[in-house]
Amino acid sequence: MARTFDGVDNELRVTTAIVSAYPLTMALWARPNIDADDAILVIADTATDAEFWGLRLNTVANGLVFMSRSSGETDGDVFATGTYTVGAWLHACGTGASSTSRACYRDGANKGTNTTANTPDGLDNTSFGLLRRTATALIYDGDLCEGALWSADLTDGETLALGNGVHPCVIRRSSLAGYWPIYGAASPEPDWSGSGNNLTVTGTTITASSRSMPMLRQAVGWRGAAELAVKLAYQPWYHRAPVLAQ
Repeated sequence: MARTFDGVDNELRVTTAIVSAYPLTMALWARPNIDADDAILVIADTATDAEFWGLRLNTVANGLVFMSRSSGETDGDVFATGTYTVGAWLHACGTGASSTSRACYRDGANKGTNTTANTPDGLDNTSFGLLRRTATALIYDGDLCEGALWSADLTDGETLALGNGVHPCVIRRSSLAGYWPIYGAASPEPDWSGSGNNLTVTGTTITASSRSMPMLRQAVGWRGAAELAVKLAYQPWYHRAPVLAQ
């Protein structure tokens, strides 16, 4: 399952910045209904218009962007290479190793990089489906699911695993700052990372979408402690709760 956002006012939000400093990674699955300049996951400062990190779809050649904006600094946006397809699932991922090292991946690959010095400041909220600052902007039209944030700069191999459907809970578990399956079956939308940052549902019902979503996979034998090795064999993971440490 996933949740559908209508492009008008739908949002999932928590009034805290889940990650507020480098390093960081943000990732989720999206299925856009239209070709539009829409935000899908953003950490921002609601008191200003120019302090945020976020993943955004871009109307220029159906591109994916990891935005990095800070007042008084040159924009540090980075574009994944290639294009996505309207009406089809894509995996979006942005990583930041430092203020001068960021990357954006589409479907676990198609990597773009940016080294412009840029560090957002004063961040105070995390939103799915739009950019929330002094006013809302870039409101998304489509489906979202499997959102996750890490206080770490994931490697190329780890982002490839996510893009291939590996469950976020087996990727760098020790640095997982937030994980929301976004089933669309509860309000608030629960945070399964253990951090308790449940998302307030705005402008949409709790059963917004029953459409099929990408199949996730779980590393064989995982019990919540071992790091993921990209070359591990995988077994199907049919969107159940992660197996917790015994």
